[in-house]
Amino acid sequence: MADMTQYNNGQAFDGTGLPASREFSPLPAGEYGVLIKDACIKPTRAGNGCYAELAMEVLNSNRKVWWRITIQNPSVKATEIGKEQMNSLREAVGLVSLSDTDELIGKHITVKLSVRDQYNDVDYCKAYVAPAEIPKVAAAPAWSPTPAAPPAWPGAAPAVHAVPPIPAVDEVPF
Repeated sequence: MADMTQYNNGQAFDGTGLPASREFSPLPAGEYGVLIKDACIKPTRAGNGCYAELAMEVLNSNRKVWWRITIQNPSVKATEIGKEQMNSLREAVGLVSLSDTDELIGKHITVKLSVRDQYNDVDYCKAYVAPAEIPKVAAAPAWSPTPAAPPAWPGAAPAVHAVPPIPAVDEVPF
C-alpha cells in the first residue's frame, strides 16, 4: 500500500474534471520518422542477459514507440538477431561505432513498424533506416574560357575553339 498524498502535495488525488483515460492502439504498419528520446541498457527479468531499451517519439504526433534490442542472452540466436538489429540502428543514425547508448539520444531515424496481433497488438520495429536525405545539388564548376593553344610554329595563327551558337528561342517544350 502506498500513501498517494505524499506525492501530491499532501492532497488526495482528485480526478474530477479530467478527461477519461485515452486508448492507445498500435500505430498502423508503415514507416515513421522518429526521434530517439531515451536509450539505456537493462537486465533481463531472468537476470541472465541484457537488452537496450529505446524510447522513440513519432515526429509530428504525440505518439511514442518503445523497442528492445537484445545485447546478451543465453540463446545464441537471440544474441545474433540483437547484434543485427543494433548494427542496423547504428548505421541508421550514422555512427561508425557505438560505445554508449547516450550516442543514440537525439538522433532522427525512420522505423518500419508492423503489428504483431499475437502479442496484444503491439508495434514491432522491423527495421531502422536513415531518414530520407534532401538531395544536394552539386555546385556547377565556375566557367572559364579555354585558353588558346600556343601556335604550332612561329608565325602561325592561334587555334580557334568552336563555340556552339545559343538558340534564339528556348527549345524546351515547357
